[in-house]
Amino acid sequence: MLDLKNGQWKRFSDERTKALGIFPNEIWKNGNAGGALVVMKSSKYAEYALSKVGLDYLTAAQQAGRISEAYIALATWQDGVIAQKPASEVAAALVSVTPRDGPKFGPFWWMKADLTPFNANQLSSEEEVL
Repeated sequence: MLDLKNGQWKRFSDERTKALGIFPNEIWKNGNAGGALVVMKSSKYAEYALSKVGLDYLTAAQQAGRISEAYIALATWQDGVIAQKPASEVAAALVSVTPRDGPKFGPFWWMKADLTPFNANQLSSEEEVL
């Protein structure tokens, strides 16, 4: 797991992430070695709100060579990082998923704790479909 407290990772300020349109997600950078979009768990929801702008920003930074590795990480205030995946893997899983329109923080996807997309409108395999 990413160890964001090891002194090598630096978090972008809230002002910077707000200016980029990524807040309340956080951007962390480890020199040119890596970047991470950290999605903190809200106490209001079981899922995690992943910013589309944040994912786009991080993958663009990797594609431009500004960072060599890019990760999406889910975290809780109590446990720290609980799940992580390469940003390219998360982006690939979201290609056919339309982001929700967040009126306050912009487009986002709900993600489950295993970093797979959550779709509240999707029927489970056990439900009947007409």
